[in-house]
Amino acid sequence: MKRSATRCLSWIGLALVLVSPQVVYALPPPDFIFGFGSQFMQLFSFVVLVVGVMASAMLRGSTHLYYVLRRHKIQFALGVLVVILISLLAAFVMNRMLFYRAQDKYTQEVRQSLEDRIDANDVVPAAPTPQITYLEAHPDMPLVLSNESFAAVDLNQVFVLDAREDEEYEIGRFPKSTHVRFADLLAGAWTELPTDKEIVVLCWSGIRGEEVTSFLRTKGLATRYLKEGADGWVRFGGLWDGEIAFSHVYSQERYSRTYTTSDVRALVATGALLVDAREEESFVRSGIAGSIHITSIFTPTAAMDSLLDRVPPRSTVITVCDDFVSCFDAKIVGIKLEQRGHLFLGRYAAPYEY
Repeated sequence: MKRSATRCLSWIGLALVLVSPQVVYALPPPDFIFGFGSQFMQLFSFVVLVVGVMASAMLRGSTHLYYVLRRHKIQFALGVLVVILISLLAAFVMNRMLFYRAQDKYTQEVRQSLEDRIDANDVVPAAPTPQITYLEAHPDMPLVLSNESFAAVDLNQVFVLDAREDEEYEIGRFPKSTHVRFADLLAGAWTELPTDKEIVVLCWSGIRGEEVTSFLRTKGLATRYLKEGADGWVRFGGLWDGEIAFSHVYSQERYSRTYTTSDVRALVATGALLVDAREEESFVRSGIAGSIHITSIFTPTAAMDSLLDRVPPRSTVITVCDDFVSCFDAKIVGIKLEQRGHLFLGRYAAPYEY
């Protein structure tokens, strides 16, 4: 009994560690997905493995303890059950802590990256308007809009602005919304937005929406953003046409695959082309020799084709990134190149190692 019980507990923990998938960050917006299930299984299996090893060591070192447990099998079984329940609770708590820490890091990095790029890409100054704008008439209008408030809005009285990328808008959208990419807004398309009504901004999670809203407020526009974005709106049960999860439509492995440095070196040696989707400053500072610089999120639509034309016809492409925003950008660039007949293999997120 001694050997079978402790070996069983240890082997269960070891098996769980080996079969549990790795934690995955699907890098958006829009598909930032924390691998809650896999992370939880890893933590739980680790705790079970440690407890199994400790129990094995204790039993081997104490013959008396072994015989006590042998005479009290039910109590022993209950003890094992308690240990498993405690392990589950500990794994859950640790998982939640890691989740919120990762979520905070993601939000801060994305917000800072967006703010830096907004400053660099805002090219059209605001001009005074001859009439009282909606924002001037409602100066205390809050920046954020809850799902409940949005559900009660008269859609004839507001302008719903979808500021996501083309690829996001194509798979699903809010009915009667108007799609204008963030890059085009920065390039001056904001001048075509109405000044006489409220504008509700949609993005995927609310992070980009907050930045778009703040930017448009500086132009005198009465903007508010949906607090939890389109994803939260759909989970709320709001009206929506099509899909919301980017990863559901682009579910093939290449869209989530990230290569190691050795893999990339081998693929480049066989003819693969690197396309760097980071901001220009990062590319100039640490771009890989022979790579081509193409970004999407902050490139106006009018300039996109000329950038994509830099890639030779029917190339095999790996996109390069190094943070949340650039890695989402790298996925978008890969999809755009794929639509032009190129072979997109996946992303490389460690250019500093190359």
